[in-house]
Amino acid sequence: MGTVRASKRWALITVLLVAVGLAASPPSASAHTPHDDIFDVAVSPEFSSDDTLLAISRGLFMRSTDAGMTWQRLVKGLDNRAQPQGVAFGGGVSSRAWAVSRDGVFRSDDGGVAWTRVMTPVANDLRVVGTTSASRDVAVVAGPAAGAYITRDGGVSWGPLGSFGAAVTAVAFKKASSQVVFAGDANGVLHISGSGGAAWFNYPLAGAGSITSIAVSPSFSTDGLALIGTSTGGVLRWNNLTKTATSVTSGLTDPRVTSVTYSANYARDSTVFASTWTGGLFVSGDRGSTWSASNSGLVWDPQPTTLAFQDRPNFGRVVSALTDQVTRTQRVFLAAFVGLYASDNRGASWAESETLTPSILVGLTLSPQYGTDGKVAISTYSNGAFTSADAGATWSESNLGLAQRGFWDAEPDGYARLYNIVYAPPVPGRSWLYSSVATYGGSPGGVLRSSDGGASWSRTFVPGFTSLEFDTHIPFVLPSPNFANDRSVLMVDGGDGSVSRSVDEGASFQRVGTIPFQTRCLQASPNFAVDQRLLVCTSRGVYVSTDFGATWSPTARLNMTGLAVVVRSGVSETWLAATTTGLFRSTNQGVSWTRASLPSSVPATAEVVSVASSPPSSGPGTVLVSIRGRGLLRSTDGGATFGAPRTALLDANEQLDNSNAKPTASAIAFSPAFGADRTVFGYSNDHLFRSIDGGATWVRMVFPRATHTGPFPVAPSTPVMGTATSSSGSASVTFTPSGAGGDPAVRFDSTCTSTNGGVTGGGSGPSSPVMASGLTNGKTYTCRVTATNAGGTSAPSGSSNAVVPIGVPSAPSSVTAVAGPGQATVSWTVPSSDGGSPITGYTVTPYVGYFVLPSTTFGPASTSQTLTGLTNGTSYRFSVVAINGAGASARSALSNLVVPA
Repeated sequence: MGTVRASKRWALITVLLVAVGLAASPPSASAHTPHDDIFDVAVSPEFSSDDTLLAISRGLFMRSTDAGMTWQRLVKGLDNRAQPQGVAFGGGVSSRAWAVSRDGVFRSDDGGVAWTRVMTPVANDLRVVGTTSASRDVAVVAGPAAGAYITRDGGVSWGPLGSFGAAVTAVAFKKASSQVVFAGDANGVLHISGSGGAAWFNYPLAGAGSITSIAVSPSFSTDGLALIGTSTGGVLRWNNLTKTATSVTSGLTDPRVTSVTYSANYARDSTVFASTWTGGLFVSGDRGSTWSASNSGLVWDPQPTTLAFQDRPNFGRVVSALTDQVTRTQRVFLAAFVGLYASDNRGASWAESETLTPSILVGLTLSPQYGTDGKVAISTYSNGAFTSADAGATWSESNLGLAQRGFWDAEPDGYARLYNIVYAPPVPGRSWLYSSVATYGGSPGGVLRSSDGGASWSRTFVPGFTSLEFDTHIPFVLPSPNFANDRSVLMVDGGDGSVSRSVDEGASFQRVGTIPFQTRCLQASPNFAVDQRLLVCTSRGVYVSTDFGATWSPTARLNMTGLAVVVRSGVSETWLAATTTGLFRSTNQGVSWTRASLPSSVPATAEVVSVASSPPSSGPGTVLVSIRGRGLLRSTDGGATFGAPRTALLDANEQLDNSNAKPTASAIAFSPAFGADRTVFGYSNDHLFRSIDGGATWVRMVFPRATHTGPFPVAPSTPVMGTATSSSGSASVTFTPSGAGGDPAVRFDSTCTSTNGGVTGGGSGPSSPVMASGLTNGKTYTCRVTATNAGGTSAPSGSSNAVVPIGVPSAPSSVTAVAGPGQATVSWTVPSSDGGSPITGYTVTPYVGYFVLPSTTFGPASTSQTLTGLTNGTSYRFSVVAINGAGASARSALSNLVVPA
């Protein structure tokens, strides 16, 4: 996938010329990575010179200016809230394009770069758009509930297309004419107007079902023919001279036709193309009389047979365009449920054109210590995770142990279907990072956890999170803000509302509660240390928990997609809710909501696709709000007022949002040190941006695409435990890699747990021994080891021998001295820590100026000792160290100055 892979795919077409056109059975796949569900595709009238395509891929408007090799998402001016349905270029050599979503009609005058809404239907159900080569200003739109409309002035005004007995389902114009219009309806009636829709003639087509497509012959003026695609009757040939329709289905094995079109070179090759619901692509070389399947390279998906996708065919619109006016070569494009296909040999073989990359961003997190360590982590749709330790300047792949076989086997850049990603608060010796995956391709879903900042991952099974329909399960993972003490992690299933909790750093989970509505965001209160609140966004408002997910209480009802909590003047809060119908504000923790005050240029009901606020430590509160199709709003007073929309990103067709239909994380993340560094990160589709001036300006940060080779690795077998040897705050753990099976491990992780209250610690390394750090001195530990490779993580080894780490004591404090004749009495306070081993004595050292005199060691019983043999009239200071079984502490601070007399 991507430019390199697309180039290889286009090169493959020349090889496929000699391939057999149809295999014994069509290849199938459970899903594409990512799933480029192409709703429609349109080819520029000047394709041979501008190489421009428009497509609707998984609900996103996309544009290519290199014949489908690479694609750019389109957002400027597209403020639609409903699913896009159709796209078409205007007539002639213009750069005008038209698009419909169910809730609007949009026009572009620059080939699709920027768009303007030109009509909002009464009913949000537009599905059809049709244009004519005769005029850039003429367009027809239609939908089952919305009706059918025509404009002749570029969308300035619209009028009814006509009066029909059923919903208009297909529209076409005679070539180079805006007067001869064909319309097909859901009852199989063909309507023809020779007056631009002023009057109609109606012709019922027996056995047609619904009319799905109309292709008017390029030679209509002389042959009077058109081909009609139908939902149950295959292809019909309409003869306008005799006003009759004839079935032309010889060789057409699937009667459910979704699209029919004439070859761009029809005058020379007499070729017609027809796509069908599940039969694939059929080609006719005799003007549509007989057909043969041409499916080499196409992929089928079983999902269109399920209830959730029953209105989506495996194969949709087929279009053809000349790639060279001199040689008259052509390229055919086919919209499919699993992607956009292209053929340079009239459909004999097909290669996929990637419209959506696996690098679509779905999660973004900054280290709690970002101000000092510069660490950032991102998760992608299926290309895995990446981490940066220099504020996004350079990146490292972070895929060791997280891959899912279904994605790995599908593509060389497929790893796993990831969701949000988040750093946990720091703990000694560990850098915890969490993400999640859903069940896919035989690989079970669960919580992903990394103790080494993303260098390697292990997966924890979460009870009940096993559905094979991964789209219904959107996991949200959140480590406790008090993680350093409670080691707790929460996972909320956005599909069924189940809440699961771990109290052992994510090693195991138990279901503890339920949220009654689908979750769309999960976050902790900025005042969590005080109020212990967790917040989730749902279609019914914010739900609040104060017992880490066990019980949840609702606030006022509001259909939310995101939430920002602005904290000012201590604990006072302003909640800002993102919704599909505007930005809402609450100053009483969701008890009531009012519309936020937005600039006059932004409709109050505009859809908010992202909202985020700066941390409480940053001052009065900076808020960023991304408005669909209109730009980025910025507030520096906690959301009370906003400046005019900033459109620099929008002008480059970038919009900070989750481009997937279901939100996985906020697309905007503020630095925890925002008050000092003014840093914000945000993502737009597969692009990552950083601002260092509070969101005023942005720079794109480039991260790589990960690839792999070879078969999916088999997770290593369990290592054989050796021994553990303790030292201060740590243990050296030896082991032997197992030869019982699996591919070789590339990383080993040791985890040491205490039986009497010590903090869990661990470490990683490429071989034995592995040093486990972060242990509590004086506590008893046993250790275990796991092995990891790209295929996953082994089961843990058996437990080691018990060890008790000890360290030297901390230094004594508050050292004072009182002089006497030839002596001084020195007193001190015992160390705050004995290092896990009892203190056996104290050593007191006198100083004369910078000269160190001989020391005296005393037993542990007293914290006041008298040193004799001092010289009267000489000035002395004293230091004290504590001694235990591990050695001596650091030297205390020097005492006050005394002079024996």
